[in-house]
Amino acid sequence: MLKVERHQALLELCAEHGSASVKEISDALGVSEMTVRRDLSELANMGKLVRVHGGARMPSSAHGTKLTHALTHVEKMQEHIDEKRAAARQAALIIQPGDTVFLGGGTSVEFMVDFLPDGPIRVITCSMPVFTALADRDNIELYLSGGIYRRRTNILRGLPGERALQSIVCDKAFIGATGIFHNEVFGTDTEVGSFLQTAFNRSTERYLVADSSKIGQRDFFSFYSIDDVDAIFIDSNITDEQYRQLSEHTRVICG
Repeated sequence: MLKVERHQALLELCAEHGSASVKEISDALGVSEMTVRRDLSELANMGKLVRVHGGARMPSSAHGTKLTHALTHVEKMQEHIDEKRAAARQAALIIQPGDTVFLGGGTSVEFMVDFLPDGPIRVITCSMPVFTALADRDNIELYLSGGIYRRRTNILRGLPGERALQSIVCDKAFIGATGIFHNEVFGTDTEVGSFLQTAFNRSTERYLVADSSKIGQRDFFSFYSIDDVDAIFIDSNITDEQYRQLSEHTRVICG
């Protein structure tokens, strides 16, 4: 593959996902990690990419980077695994025995099930993977929110679930996002956004759990303001500037 072809393929990969690690690019293009790092440096010098720890992301425009491809649940579970686990681990630390918590859809939130406390808690979720993972835990009183099942995302959503949530009050809600841009939190569509908005509004404390690749991304529907979120749990790969910008709106806790 010629360098110009490799650069184009690399840019397309980053544009599709918003960001990519050196290993992900190396595996996708079939070239060495040393070659990838050299290409990333050249593209960053041309202003076409922004280098981040372990990889690169697309530069954010004044309107953010628009997501052009909605990933399936399986695809999302294969991306940024270490970053998602780091954010999830930090988020789970604030859950106390006796809490009633809402765990929303999103793969970063799913990883929280590995770090939940041993003490008794009550969990309401719209995520089928979360429900399945917690079904055999004796110390957890588990509720499925109800709604319409979407196989592509593996979550329940829609008006039936929203109505059920409106009669419940949670101590803490943990929700993921497909994008975070300026002070807005984005979801894939109005149905998902409205459902998650209801979950946040019925919770005393509201937390966003996301990996750093979501920063600068925007999707179809903005469902919440970061100003109204108690904190965002995120991995340590965010830049100093991203940390500063997020901190203007809410507390930022890095894993």
